[in-house]
Amino acid sequence: MKLPIRQAVFARTLTILAISLVSACTGTTVQDDPLPVATVDVTPSSTLNLSVGATAQLTGIPKGSHGEQMTSRTVTWQSANSAVATVSATGQVTGAGGGSTQITATSEGKTSTPVAVVVTAGQIALSRTAVAFDALSGSTNPAAQTVSITNSGSGTLAGLTVGAIQYGAGQPTGWLTASLTPATAPSTLTLQPATGTLNAGTYTAVVPVTSTGAGNSPQNVTVTFVVNASVSLTIGGAGTGSGTVTVGGFTCTITNGAATGSCALRAAVGTPVVLTATPTGTSVFSGWSGDCTGTSTCSLTMSANRSVTAAFNPPSQTVIALSSSTVSFAAGQGGGNPPLQTVSISNGGAVALTGLAVSAVQYTAGQPTGWLSVGLTGTTAPADLNLQPTIGALAPGTYTATVNVTSPVASNSPATVTINLVVIAKPVVITFAATTVTFNSASLGGSVAQDGQPYSIFFEYGTNPSLPLPASSTSASSGPTVNCPGTVTCNWSQTLSGLISGTTYYYRIVATNAAGTSRGSIISFKTN
Repeated sequence: MKLPIRQAVFARTLTILAISLVSACTGTTVQDDPLPVATVDVTPSSTLNLSVGATAQLTGIPKGSHGEQMTSRTVTWQSANSAVATVSATGQVTGAGGGSTQITATSEGKTSTPVAVVVTAGQIALSRTAVAFDALSGSTNPAAQTVSITNSGSGTLAGLTVGAIQYGAGQPTGWLTASLTPATAPSTLTLQPATGTLNAGTYTAVVPVTSTGAGNSPQNVTVTFVVNASVSLTIGGAGTGSGTVTVGGFTCTITNGAATGSCALRAAVGTPVVLTATPTGTSVFSGWSGDCTGTSTCSLTMSANRSVTAAFNPPSQTVIALSSSTVSFAAGQGGGNPPLQTVSISNGGAVALTGLAVSAVQYTAGQPTGWLSVGLTGTTAPADLNLQPTIGALAPGTYTATVNVTSPVASNSPATVTINLVVIAKPVVITFAATTVTFNSASLGGSVAQDGQPYSIFFEYGTNPSLPLPASSTSASSGPTVNCPGTVTCNWSQTLSGLISGTTYYYRIVATNAAGTSRGSIISFKTN
């Protein structure tokens, strides 16, 4: 039966109304519901309280105008401040940093009431971010240092750890140990460098302090370790008595020739040290040997490794005491003999020192012999040991010999004297071309092939091409220097000023040592 048009419209309206009523009563909707989203609810809707890294799940529910749920509709999520909290596409909220923010859900242009999120975050606070150490190469490790770690944020700062240490590019690794305890602030970071086999130099490392619960993780501590060049000082003992040797705040104890305590020390290169020998009980100090001589306080400059021996004996013994156990000579090749030197021999005990004699000279194996003459002025102390080298045809180089002083009544017989002879050649020099020539000045240059022995250097100059002597000269300088040490070839330069414009000058380098004077070739320049 066909209904009139008005009746058909009314029937359709009733049908739609009925469907809407059913939907309103059941709170559900069909998947292809053509009605628009009216609101979006979020559960839970109460404030979320999170810590950094913690998560919470939110659910977004789109609804129609009558409150019916539209579960098939797409929901998107947004955080007002992702630095505080982030939200995933499924509504999972994660604490990112301390502070507060809001999370909203949106579906078809409709946005939910914001859900408040409060994130509590710890903040790593370091008592200092740079720590410096220094030590001597080859010496003991420096004392450990600490950095205090506190929480400058909110909540609890837990999970504190030390990250991987980053060492300076191209530098050795593994020289720094870092430990942290406890894992919850307040905590302490302990730093301990190890000198080990590190050469002299400056080393750096970065130590990261991390925490999963901190909003500012990691925080770095920069460590600088300066290792200074050093040399050794070794103290030994001799004799049958006892005593001590003090160096600064260190004490080496010697008993019956055995040395114990602080007897192996290190010092920075160039450090001056003073050694004091003090006998104990009835013992007497019989004297030094090695790099110290005589019987008084010994002063050394630690320019190289040093070794000394202190002898202590009972007062009733007879002891050979030498004013020096090492004697050094220097002379030029083919030149005259160096002056005679004398070692004084005295009695370091209480009983007469008689029967003094000297042994045959012992020369270093493989070196020339016969270049040293020795003589003893008497057989009872006090006496002198005279030493006289003969240069003869000796080539440039270092020669060593030893002489033993003996006595049948001395407890320390034989006492050895070491003789060092350095034969040097005249300097080898080269004159360089002048540089930086102006109308009234010029820079003169040249080189000296060093052999480790002292020399002086200057430049002779004038307007005569042959530079007849005496010639004008610059002020002399001394070598070797700290910046040009040892046996390397050293370049020198000196500036002439007050010259006459448009004039040709002639000059040469001159160097003088114990063997004589060497002059370089003559070179000219013309002022502007």
